[in-house]
Amino acid sequence: MLTKWRTCRATLNLFSRFVSDKSASSRNEPCEEKCPEKKVDPIAYKPPKSVKVTVINSASDVGKITNLVLKQDPLIKELRMYCLGATIGMATDLKSVPTSTKGFAFTGKNLHIALKKSDIVFLVGSNELDDVMTDAEVFEKNKGYIKNIATSVAKNCPEAIVGISVYPINSTVPLFAEIMRQHGVFCPNRILGCMSLYTMRARSVTACILGVNPTTVKVDVLGGGTPNTIVPLIGSATPGGHCLAGRADEISLGIANMNSAVWALNKHQAMLSAAHANAAFVHDLAKGLTGKPSEGIAFLRNTGLYGLKYSALPVEYGLNGVSKIHRIPKMSKNEISRFDQAIPFLQDDIENGEKAANAMITPNVEATARCERAVKVCCTT
Repeated sequence: MLTKWRTCRATLNLFSRFVSDKSASSRNEPCEEKCPEKKVDPIAYKPPKSVKVTVINSASDVGKITNLVLKQDPLIKELRMYCLGATIGMATDLKSVPTSTKGFAFTGKNLHIALKKSDIVFLVGSNELDDVMTDAEVFEKNKGYIKNIATSVAKNCPEAIVGISVYPINSTVPLFAEIMRQHGVFCPNRILGCMSLYTMRARSVTACILGVNPTTVKVDVLGGGTPNTIVPLIGSATPGGHCLAGRADEISLGIANMNSAVWALNKHQAMLSAAHANAAFVHDLAKGLTGKPSEGIAFLRNTGLYGLKYSALPVEYGLNGVSKIHRIPKMSKNEISRFDQAIPFLQDDIENGEKAANAMITPNVEATARCERAVKVCCTT
């Protein structure tokens, strides 16, 4: 009985300050106890103000111009230039450009140092495009380069966003992705093919025909990054896409075959426009990483387009690479027909990239299974 009385008494004492007339609140006297401050973090993650970028194959013609443009990007605090050949001369030359971006040169066996803690890794093509060479021949020359870089990225900076501008991206992106997957570190939001060159050409050609400023024109692109798989959506271009319905085929073919046109005049690939497109793509990725979402076109792994594993789609870049895949604009019958014609070529290119990965590296069953589970979490589609 005494135990029950003590229990009831303790309970009454516990709640007495809420119900008693002698409580501090009822006497309008200040509370002697100091209430704990409410600790609320208004920002769970504060994006960085600038990022670290590693450019692979920096000593190539396109790589040099790409580095020059990126050196002037205020969102980049470190520009790491890597190539098998010498890069110290280029880095020394770029030091004369008075910007906030710091340049560092790496070569040979120092690839792992160039990649360490890098936020963005961008791959520039290792071979000059020859108008005579087929896409399959170019891929044969580039696949060893892709395999070496992918293996090093998987070991040194698996969480970095990787931009690939190595022709043909229809095969090089799947190859890179498969190697990352076999190492158990693949996320489809972070392995992206650069489509900026085709998007930029589509905007410029459309603006020229309409007689407007190219910076005000938006043209989406679907398919892949080769002449027989690129599908510009001219009919949904803004502004004035509906005015170009009768010339859509002419414009699309002009955009797809512009590489050949430049080669016929200069006997080399379009270096200036390619470098500008590369730098614009990296800038968009950097904007997303610094908390400023930006939109663009990327060639990436997806699950929602005609059963294709990979395709170019309109996306939004965020803190983790691609944060959103936008709806495909309304397509005309002609554009749907062109896309249907591109699908077999695109499927073959993707299959070639995946087969090359399986032939070049022994599959790690445990890592692959772990990565497949992770893909379900980080995939945006």
